[in-house]
Amino acid sequence: MQCEVEALESAELRRLVFAAVAPCIDRAVLAQQIAARNNSAVHCPNSSVMGHHGSRKTSD
Repeated sequence: MQCEVEALESAELRRLVFAAVAPCIDRAVLAQQIAARNNSAVHCPNSSVMGHHGSRKTSD
């Protein structure tokens, strides 16, 4: 399966992943979380909880 995934174009892989997780996403909760994160980023732009590529920072 890994070969098939690696052979997909980035946009196609993204579309397939989003289609797979879409039924599991509560859009209202997602909108609230995005608004809260955007609001906190406005007040504290240098204290992001997100890493460089949008993944959560983890401690070692």
